[in-house]
Amino acid sequence: MPLDVHIALDRLTELLMAQERGREDAGRDGELTPAEVHEQLRQVAEDPLLIAALDPIRRAPPCKVVCGKCRRKLSYWAFSPTGGQVWFHENGPRREWVAKRAENPGYPLGPQPPEPFNYWAIGGGLIGPDTEPRDPSADMGKWLRWQFRCGKCNHAVIVTNTTMIRRLLTSLARGERKIVL
Repeated sequence: MPLDVHIALDRLTELLMAQERGREDAGRDGELTPAEVHEQLRQVAEDPLLIAALDPIRRAPPCKVVCGKCRRKLSYWAFSPTGGQVWFHENGPRREWVAKRAENPGYPLGPQPPEPFNYWAIGGGLIGPDTEPRDPSADMGKWLRWQFRCGKCNHAVIVTNTTMIRRLLTSLARGERKIVL
C-alpha cells in the first residue's frame, strides 16, 4: 500500500503546484477570493488522475482524528468510495458489533455501504454535532471546507478537502492510524 499512497500524494502535489503556477502566470499574488478557493478545491476533488490514484487505497480502514490541544477524538476519516473526497463520521468503525448483529439481527438489516464504510455507525449522516460546513453557498455533498470543533476544549480547526486528503495520505504512508488537528 505505501507505493499507492505515494502515487496519490505525488498527484495531489502536482495538482497543487499547477494551481500555484497558474496563479503566478496570471500575475496573481496575495489572497484568493472565496470563489477561486472553492474552484481550486473542486478541481482537486474531481481530478480524474487523483481519483484513479486513490482507487487502490480506498479500502484502507478509517483514521481516527483527534484534537491538537487535548487529544479528544473528533472524527474518523476515510476516502469516499468514489471521487476525490474524504468522508468522515464522529463514530468510527464498529466491526465486531455489526458482525454480531449481522449473524442474528432479529430484524432485516438495511443495505450496507461499500468498504470501509460498511462497519461505520449508521444514522445521523456523515457529520457530527461538532462539525459544520464552511462553504455556505455549496450544495450538500459538495462542501469542501469543514470546521471541526472539540467538544471538550472548544479548539476549532477549519480544513479543506485537499488538506484532509493530504493528511490522510500522509498518515497512511507512515502507517499511522491517528491524525492530530
